[in-house]
Amino acid sequence: MYRHRRQVGVNLGSIFILDKKFSPASLRSCVVNGTWESELDFLRACMTLEQAEEALEDHWSTFVTEKDFQYLSSIGINSVRIPIGYWIVDIEHGPFKKYREVYKSAWRWFLHMIHLAAQYKMGVLVDLHGAPGGQNPLSHSGTSSHRVQFYKGDNQEHTLKVLQKLTTALAPINNVIGLSLLNEPMDDALLPNFYLSAYHLVRQASEIMLPIYISDVGHRRKYMDVIQQNHMKFVILDTHFPLTRNVNTKERAHQTEEQELKKDYVQMHGNLIIGEWSAIPQEGYRRQEAFSETQLAIYTQSSAGHYFWNYRTSDDADGWSFLYCHKNRILPAVFKGGKMTTACVEGAYLLAKSRYEMYRKSAHQHYSSIRPKGHEYDVDGYTCGFREGYGVALNYLREYQSRVGFKHQLAHGYAKNGKSIEYEQAFIRALFIVDQLIAEFICT
Repeated sequence: MYRHRRQVGVNLGSIFILDKKFSPASLRSCVVNGTWESELDFLRACMTLEQAEEALEDHWSTFVTEKDFQYLSSIGINSVRIPIGYWIVDIEHGPFKKYREVYKSAWRWFLHMIHLAAQYKMGVLVDLHGAPGGQNPLSHSGTSSHRVQFYKGDNQEHTLKVLQKLTTALAPINNVIGLSLLNEPMDDALLPNFYLSAYHLVRQASEIMLPIYISDVGHRRKYMDVIQQNHMKFVILDTHFPLTRNVNTKERAHQTEEQELKKDYVQMHGNLIIGEWSAIPQEGYRRQEAFSETQLAIYTQSSAGHYFWNYRTSDDADGWSFLYCHKNRILPAVFKGGKMTTACVEGAYLLAKSRYEMYRKSAHQHYSSIRPKGHEYDVDGYTCGFREGYGVALNYLREYQSRVGFKHQLAHGYAKNGKSIEYEQAFIRALFIVDQLIAEFICT
């Protein structure tokens, strides 16, 4: 259920990989040995290993707690994206090695956070935000050297080992909804081959089909081709809009961008999410509210999920902070697409049930009119696929208060073991019909 439903989420950044702008004042003020920008800077600025360990332990245990998950769940957030640094998985290489004692309990705290999410039926997308060598020149990759060393030496090989360990450990955990291979890596001729190697490694590391997310690094069409030309299964393209322009001042450009996103979403068969977006730029509450509302409407129609960046900032006082935006009504009071109320669920469920026969006949007639001439039509397969797809969509609605996000992936899973193409096509169509009905019901 977790891995196929529509994702309405938020990033829990700067917990297991520090970013000064998104870290609490306690971490920014606890060092006396200079200032810091990245996690490695922070470690070096601490007077002792003990000080670093104590500060990070306190941070891991207090920055986001069970109360936060309870709050997020109550307003309709059904998943979180958790960025991590490679050093909480494998610290035996690179500059973090000398700080291994500092991180001896980091993995335990990371698993604890996944467990807290599960308590509130929330999925967790694990994002390798900091890779060996640094996959981009920015400080949120772990260092502030401003040099990309990921493509040099054995850093790619080390990264593959980290991904293998993550897959083995996380694939069996039901509410881990996917593994993001790299966050915003610098585009390079070597990157497509790395993605392909990582894909095969993850698939070999576990019999469980853990969804894989790859960053489009600002070149969406290029990496759509990488996924599709290599026939990668259950691989989702992650595109970011953290600094989106004001839609009110550049309406024509905005409309073009929206059209392109919708087109790519269809071409990817729904395997596309917005891994980061925000309420920046800041131009007053009302304009920010309209800006965020427009973004949410677009991302809901043109992706299988979206994640606001970030849940918290250092002072929770601007458009980067989910808490700030929600408190100031820049974001919706309740995210209806994530976790629906009982009344909404029951209303949509009864409406869908009452319209089943009408939709079944309509779908059958539509498929009959578009099927290739001379193609033998598996009527029973189509009927069965539509019935079962409709039932699965209703089950997601009633049992999990959720909508199906990755419809093609879910249908493909049900269509295994010799089911006909008609079965799969009907299953997909049923999922889309129920989802559209739910969307219309939510808006009324």
